[in-house]
Amino acid sequence: MSPSAMRAAIFLGPGAMEVRDAPAPVPGADDVLLRVLACGICGSDTRALATPPTMHYTPDIVFGHELVGEVVSGAEPGLAAVFPSIPCGSCEQCLDGRGNLCTRIRHIGATMDGGLAELCVVPRSSLVPLPADADPLLSTLVEPLACVMNGCRRAGLRAGDRVLVLGGGPIGLLFAAMARLSGCTSVTVVEPNERRAAVALAVGADRAIPPAEAAAAAGADVVIDSVGSLTHVALELVAPGGRVVAFGLDWSARSSVTPAAIASRELTIVGAYLGWGTFPAAVRLVAAHGERLRPIASHVFGLEETEAAVGAMARAESVKSIVSIR
Repeated sequence: MSPSAMRAAIFLGPGAMEVRDAPAPVPGADDVLLRVLACGICGSDTRALATPPTMHYTPDIVFGHELVGEVVSGAEPGLAAVFPSIPCGSCEQCLDGRGNLCTRIRHIGATMDGGLAELCVVPRSSLVPLPADADPLLSTLVEPLACVMNGCRRAGLRAGDRVLVLGGGPIGLLFAAMARLSGCTSVTVVEPNERRAAVALAVGADRAIPPAEAAAAAGADVVIDSVGSLTHVALELVAPGGRVVAFGLDWSARSSVTPAAIASRELTIVGAYLGWGTFPAAVRLVAAHGERLRPIASHVFGLEETEAAVGAMARAESVKSIVSIR
């Protein structure tokens, strides 16, 4: 393979990807070139590769957005994570300080080349420095954790809250860990998969119960739909005056709700999108509490095994698939 080429996992379209040779990226004046060390597989990646897809990526891009790498050029040498969403900077939402709601936002690994490759180019403004001794595999959790921390902030999560998390995938598990670290009184995760239920307990949940027993957990102050299709269930289980977080993205999901049940119980429903403003805090939290989170990073694959990594996530055979690129 020539120096001008690299190996990369290419998203071909719904249900199709391949690892193949690709041109090495060339950084522009405002870019940073990274040698990628690791990249996590996100639930969004599995949904984009589903048939039919419930997330939509641009065909023929290198996918992967939970990346950690070493700076090759364009910035101070060192380890770095990447904030993968790039707002336009000029629309009304951007000018109002809410770039995560930008109407022209671009996403590394979804609409432009991402980190499931040996090399990746990112805007310098997207670079998030990591401690020199950071574990690259564990640091792939920084990006999803930043998103979860935004969700916790939007929910007003506080010490003493009773928290119920619907779904024990990586996002739900990170919510459970954050609830415990925030001093919540009780943390319950609803998850049918026994392996993921066990990890929920390991990261801080008091209980991990199957969906058939979810009604027994009713009355939580905060209920989080980490799946993206269970917000109507969250509304049934939250306490009067409580808060519901609609987090997971499943564009095919539809729910029916009774508005009077929301009004008469004075419920608050919030959405949370991306890790806006929370990346530095996520870096510090992984540095301080990484061992608590380590059970989430359950399976490691090589770059040539990316399709297997995605499949393991989609079938819940892994808690979290991480691709190591060395």
